[in-house]
Amino acid sequence: MSPDDSNDADPASPKASAATDEPIGSSAIETDSIRRRSWPRRALNRLEIDRATFFAMSARYWKLVAGPVTVLMIARFFSPEVQGYFYMFNTVLGFQTYFEISIPQAIVMNTSHLWSKLQWTTDGGLTGDAGALARLGSLLRTAAAAFAALAVVSGITLAAVGIWMFSHAESSDQIDWFFPWLGLVGFAVLTFALTPFLSVLEGCHQVRPVYRMHLTREIIGNLVVWGTMAAGANLWVPVFVMAVRLLIEIGLLIGSYRRLFGTLWRAPRTDSLDWRLEVMPFQIRLFLKGVFAFLRSDLMHVLVFNLQGPVVGGQMGLTWTILSSIRNACSSWVRTRVPQLGTLIQKRDWNEADRILFRVGRIAVVVMTGLVLAVVAVIVLMNAGSFHIADRFLGPAPTLFLAIGLVAALIKEFQWLYLHAHGRSPYLGFSVVGSLVCGAVIVAAVMSHGATGAAVAFAFLQAIFLLPLSTWAFGHLRRQWHSDDASAAASVTSTVTGD
Repeated sequence: MSPDDSNDADPASPKASAATDEPIGSSAIETDSIRRRSWPRRALNRLEIDRATFFAMSARYWKLVAGPVTVLMIARFFSPEVQGYFYMFNTVLGFQTYFEISIPQAIVMNTSHLWSKLQWTTDGGLTGDAGALARLGSLLRTAAAAFAALAVVSGITLAAVGIWMFSHAESSDQIDWFFPWLGLVGFAVLTFALTPFLSVLEGCHQVRPVYRMHLTREIIGNLVVWGTMAAGANLWVPVFVMAVRLLIEIGLLIGSYRRLFGTLWRAPRTDSLDWRLEVMPFQIRLFLKGVFAFLRSDLMHVLVFNLQGPVVGGQMGLTWTILSSIRNACSSWVRTRVPQLGTLIQKRDWNEADRILFRVGRIAVVVMTGLVLAVVAVIVLMNAGSFHIADRFLGPAPTLFLAIGLVAALIKEFQWLYLHAHGRSPYLGFSVVGSLVCGAVIVAAVMSHGATGAAVAFAFLQAIFLLPLSTWAFGHLRRQWHSDDASAAASVTSTVTGD
C-alpha cells in the first residue's frame, strides 16, 4: 500500500479552492467529481469535513454510542467489586500520558516543518532535501529512543503504583487482579513505545490513515470488550483490548509505511537535529502548560465529587462528558489540519494558513454552539416533563454555563493550535499564573455554591478572563511573527541581489 496522502496533501491555490467551494486541500481536478457526489457528501464538503476530520469525529461520537452498551454489559457480567477494579485499572493507566511530556506534539510540529522540503517516492519512501531528510531521520531515532526509555520507566512506575493500590484495596484477596494488571501494563508499554512513529506519520500529512486507524481501533476495541465480558474474562478484558490496539497500530506502521520508516531509520547522520536546542524548549513549555491546565477544568470535578458527594459528582461528570465530547469532536476540524498548517507556515504562505484556520475554525465554532445549545434544550425539556433520567444531569442553568465555557475554550484552542504550528509556545509564565488564578476562583466557587458555582466560574474564567487575553496574544503574536519573518526574507533577498 502506498502512502495515503490523497486527501491531506498541500492545498491547491487559494483562488481555485475559494472559487469552487471545494474542501480545503482538494485539487481543482477533483471539482467535477465533488459536484457529482450525493447530497450528504456535498454537505460534508461544504462543512469542510474531509475524510481525516470525518474519521476523527466518528471516533469521538462512537464512544458516546458504545458507552451505554458497555455500561449495560458491565452491570450484567461484572460484580460490583470487579467493576471497581476495572475502572481503577483505566484510571491508573491514564497517568501514562504524563510520561509523554508533550513530545508527540513537538514531533508533529517539527516533522510538518521538515515535510515542506520532502516528497514521497513511488515505492513509499521519501526523497527531497538531503538535510531535511537527515534531520527527520535524526528526529525519529531520537524520539524512538526517548520513548523506549520512557516506556520502561512508565511501566515500572505504573506497575508498582497499581500493585500498591490494589493490594491495599477492599476485597483484594478475593479478586484475581495481579496478573491481569501486569499484562495490561506490559501491552501498554509496547503501545506507548509506538507513539513517536504515529506522530511522525501525522507530521508527514498522513492524517487520514492515522485517524481511520483510530476509528477502527475504537470499534474493534469495543467489540472485544463486549465479547470478552460475555465470555467471563473479568479483569483480563482490558488486557485483550490493549493487545488488539497494539496489533492494529503495528499493522498500520509495518503494513503501510514500512518503506517510509526504513528510509528515515537509514537516513544519513550528517545533519543531526539538536533535540536539546530545537525540540525541548517547545516541548517543555507545552508540557508545563498542560500540567497546570488541570486547574482550569479538571479540578472542579474532583472538588464537586469530594465536597458534594458522588450523586452531584456523577451529574456533573455525565453532563461534562457529553458537552466535552462535542467539543473534542468539533476540535477535529482544526486538529486534523495542524500538520498542513505547519507546512504552510514553514513555506511562509501566511494567507493560505490564515484562510484555512478562519474558515474551518468558524464552521467548528458554529456547529459546536448549535450542538451544545441542543443539549441544553433537551435537559430543559426533560426537567419540564419530569423525566426521571433528568436527575442524572445537572440542571439547565449550570449546563448552559458549562456550554458557554467550553465554546470559549474551543476558540482558545484553535488560536493556540495555530500559534504552536509555528513551533513556538510563548507566555509560559502568564499561562501558569492564569491557571493558578483559575484554580483559586474555582475552589472558592465550589466551596460556596457547589456544582452551580463551579459552572458559573468556569464560564466566567473561560469567556471573560482567558478568551480576551488569548485573543490579544493571538493577534499580537501572529502579526509580529509574520512581520518579522517577512522582514527577514526581504533582507535576505536584498543581500543576494545587492540592493
